[in-house]
Amino acid sequence: MLIIAVFLTLVSCKAIWGNKSEVKSWSIPAMLALVTTGFVFWLVALGMEFIFLALALGIGFALGLFLPVVALSFFLSCLILRPWEFLPDQQALLELPRAGALLCLVSLALAKLKDANLDFRWTAELTAFALLTVVMALSALLSFNSSESFEFLVDHLVPISVLMLLLLNGIRFDWEQQSVITVIVISICGLLCQAIWSTLTDPTFVHGISRLQTTNLLGNANDLAACIVIALPFSLWSIFSTGSGVMLRSIGFISLPILLGGLWLSQSRGAILALFVAFLVYQLGIRRRVSWQGALVLLAPIVALLLLQRDAGEIAASSNSRWNYVLAGLGMVKTNPMLGVGVGNYPHFYDFYTPQFLEWGERTAHSSWLLILSEAGPLALLLFATMVLLTLARAWKIRDRYPAYLIAFSGYTVTMTFLSHTYLFLPYVLIALIITQSHLYRVKELESLKKDSKPEAKLIKTVPVVHFLSFILALLFCFEVNPAKAEQTAGNSATEVKLLGAGGIHKPLSTAPLSNDIELFGSRGEVLHFLVQLRSKESCSPLGIAQWSDRADLEANFYIIEFIETQKPSFTGAKPGSYPDPLVPYRVGESLCFKDQRWMLGAVKIPRSQKPGVYSTKISFGGQQLALKVEVWKMVIPEEPTIPFYTEMTTWWNVLGHFGKYESQEAHLAKIYHQLLRKHRIETLSPRIVGPKVEHKSGRPVLNITTHPDREQSFASVNLEGRPDWAYYGFPLVTPDKIYDTETVDYFKAIEWAIGEVGREDRAMIYLWDEPQKDVLPQVRDLARIAKKHSPSLKVMVTITHHELLEPYIDIFAPVMDQYDAEGFPPPKVYHRLQDQGKEVWWYVSCMSHGCMALADSGIPDLVIERPSAHIKVLSWLTSRYGIDAFLYYHVNYAYQFFPKRDPWESQWDFSGNGDGTLVYPGRPGMFDLREHTALASLRLKLLLESSQDGEYINWMEQLDPVPDWWTKQFKQLVPDTRNWNRNYKAYRDLQIKAGRYLNALNG
Repeated sequence: MLIIAVFLTLVSCKAIWGNKSEVKSWSIPAMLALVTTGFVFWLVALGMEFIFLALALGIGFALGLFLPVVALSFFLSCLILRPWEFLPDQQALLELPRAGALLCLVSLALAKLKDANLDFRWTAELTAFALLTVVMALSALLSFNSSESFEFLVDHLVPISVLMLLLLNGIRFDWEQQSVITVIVISICGLLCQAIWSTLTDPTFVHGISRLQTTNLLGNANDLAACIVIALPFSLWSIFSTGSGVMLRSIGFISLPILLGGLWLSQSRGAILALFVAFLVYQLGIRRRVSWQGALVLLAPIVALLLLQRDAGEIAASSNSRWNYVLAGLGMVKTNPMLGVGVGNYPHFYDFYTPQFLEWGERTAHSSWLLILSEAGPLALLLFATMVLLTLARAWKIRDRYPAYLIAFSGYTVTMTFLSHTYLFLPYVLIALIITQSHLYRVKELESLKKDSKPEAKLIKTVPVVHFLSFILALLFCFEVNPAKAEQTAGNSATEVKLLGAGGIHKPLSTAPLSNDIELFGSRGEVLHFLVQLRSKESCSPLGIAQWSDRADLEANFYIIEFIETQKPSFTGAKPGSYPDPLVPYRVGESLCFKDQRWMLGAVKIPRSQKPGVYSTKISFGGQQLALKVEVWKMVIPEEPTIPFYTEMTTWWNVLGHFGKYESQEAHLAKIYHQLLRKHRIETLSPRIVGPKVEHKSGRPVLNITTHPDREQSFASVNLEGRPDWAYYGFPLVTPDKIYDTETVDYFKAIEWAIGEVGREDRAMIYLWDEPQKDVLPQVRDLARIAKKHSPSLKVMVTITHHELLEPYIDIFAPVMDQYDAEGFPPPKVYHRLQDQGKEVWWYVSCMSHGCMALADSGIPDLVIERPSAHIKVLSWLTSRYGIDAFLYYHVNYAYQFFPKRDPWESQWDFSGNGDGTLVYPGRPGMFDLREHTALASLRLKLLLESSQDGEYINWMEQLDPVPDWWTKQFKQLVPDTRNWNRNYKAYRDLQIKAGRYLNALNG
């Protein structure tokens, strides 16, 4: 901005010394006094660290009072550079848009009064714009959300109206017009320099994000490319125009490589296409021929398109998505043919009108033409197109004298075809500048013909100043520049950004002890979690993380925490509402756009080979930094969990959850979900696409586990591949109606053969029966007896409390936690006796804890969405407290089976609980910028991982000889029994950290 201030100073000096006869004796001292006063004011407001910015602002405001063109140029520079978004902590900068607009109005009013010129300009383009505003207002008022839509309209178009009128009436001479254009070019170059620097050097952009990007309203690569399309013709014009002086040529030569470098880094196909059209217009419309040099220039954009280094999959997905946007927009206008769906409502209706979900959630149209058509109807599009065509006609008329305007506007018209710039100030600034240049050109022609005194010869009409001032004051009254609204207006600004964090996974999120630094503690091989809260009324910035100190190999990942709306409560005391649960992987360095606040989950994975010690880094967002420190202990988390977590997953439901119908990706999705679960130390028991087929070879039954129905969908591929050696694997159960069939005997004989083939004799099991009632216990016994007789290597598991009838045949009893250590049910000593005999005891939680048919709360932990973190954190602690061998959860994808009739993203109401039986989410292409089908974790899944890791610390402490008294006391105080356990998440985290420090010291 200081460069712009210096340029404006030179412009002011030229204007003042060019009219020495009108210069008052006090003008220069007054100007110097104002500059000094402004400099001191901004220096006090910003601090010595920003002395050059304070000087630039002081010069801009002081000189702007004397010359309207300086005020306008300075205001435009602020709108493009937007220093309040780069320096969100500087509250004084948030007033720059309002102060700049007021400066322009005051300066213009003083100039009008001084010249006794009380008229202002009006054109056909402004008439079209005014009518467009009326149509949009009607569209907003008649939309389903009229107040919100009309507020959106006022926030966006009113500032644009003020800006256009200021440009049309604040520029009187050619040199003033050239000054404004030059400032725009310099400002865009300044923005590009910051973006290029960020892209090439900032640590937030070292994770594979190669496209140009910065922290600014115009910081997106495509928006920056659109700015380049505007500035490039004027940069070239200043170089090659015969009327350019040394200063303008120097600015042109300096700006040109910046613009070209920014264009290449933006990797924008739309911008390259726009330049092709712009040069074609230049060759055919201005030079009126295509020379061989011109042909080479025209080939340059084509070559550039071929050399783009963007991912082919990304480009294909982008192209498909853009066509989807078009179809969605056409669907909106087809349903609402008069006034569209309402201003600002395309994002709200996208999901409803999109023909296929390549993109998900609130999306913009990615086309200015489509956006205005779908939101305000065909008449609005016609008026907008009329305004653009009238402006193109003006640019065409002056193309011989001022070719850059036609080239720039032609190119920009192409770029805004691929961008949602309907409510952005850039197209309207360009329109106003072309109108003004056309007027100045016409005035110059009239003066040369000595016809400038004839009103009928004037190209632009004038209106009495009384009307002008009334209109301006009315607009200014509405022009409440809200820094957190209107992401695409002339007067918006970002507001203060806050970046806070807390170690662990605190849920509800409001309980997280947020601060400016995060401390994490963990063993090698452990994954440590932390929360990050981003606060801002509205912001668009990338989140990044710097390199770790001492070049540590710690791996940090981030997830955007999404929220699920519940319609019914899961348990007594729960309330319907919005609850955090789905986790969307975030690619570090990409822009995060949100209003008010955004929660994220961070995960730091400590490699097993990492040297113990303390390592630190910085997380950055919107100019703010959050310190992150990790203390790595000497212990190593074992691959085999002390407390295994098991679950079931139906592979066919994965297909339904993603596609809502049959697709041949069941095996592929099964592998994706298995990988996700294993990252969280969870294993499935008996997933299958089809059951293994019993065949007979050499007179004995064998089980085809490798090629039935084919290798990809076989039992071995789906169930065994990737399963660690320590984990159980399960064979499909036998239904009650087939217990006494001869095929059942053959089936268990074939299982015994298959166990030998697999080679994990002690890890094969069968989930024989789920929660059998008392009347079927004889059947359960008989089936278990058959299994043990014909497949003695197979372990039999039943989810039931201990029964003497079943004891000889059951290897793994799995009671529900509600019936363990509870009155009327077998006491823990019975299960301890079974364990002493070599049997295992697992347990599980179910809807009994929150109420299967009606609201309840038994005190037993469960995994429904509304529960606080401690309900999951405690699972390993209680499991260790009672010496249980494993934890079982009956399903992870239960809600998937109901899609598309019921989307798990909208409801997981099963067994009278939200999320009961569903711990994952289907990541479909288009949702959250996902490019392919994937499995998304939940906060509950992360808490299960955390609980599993806690089990290792508990085991390490319990294995000490002797066990420290403080540990035994505090451990029992945390979890006295299954119902009276501590509900404070922090209490578990504190004791785990205390134990870790103790163990680390022992290992030293």
